[in-house]
Amino acid sequence: LPTGTTVGHIHLRVSWLEASEAFYVGELGLDVVTRSYPGALFTSAGGYHHHVGMNVWGGEGAPQPPDGSLGLVSFELVVPSDAARAELLGDRSEGSLLDPDRIGVRLTRG
Repeated sequence: LPTGTTVGHIHLRVSWLEASEAFYVGELGLDVVTRSYPGALFTSAGGYHHHVGMNVWGGEGAPQPPDGSLGLVSFELVVPSDAARAELLGDRSEGSLLDPDRIGVRLTRG
């Protein structure tokens, strides 16, 4: 995408909903807002309808694509303050995390 593009929410094809929920909800602290769609989970912060949606519609347990394949490599999750960013990162100082499907999540202050 062109530099400066802002996307309000993202949908991820994941291998396992449970592992993705553990990361996005358990580690990053997003809230589950919808789990009523079969094979999908929608999460958000601040009561928004969803910021990160994820699904296993490509097959539960699907293997990781080979390195160099087309697809999402990373995205930026904008948090409201340095304190919120520090809380999400904990002891990790690098500012970027990998989710269970090796998608990079870069936390920045907005």
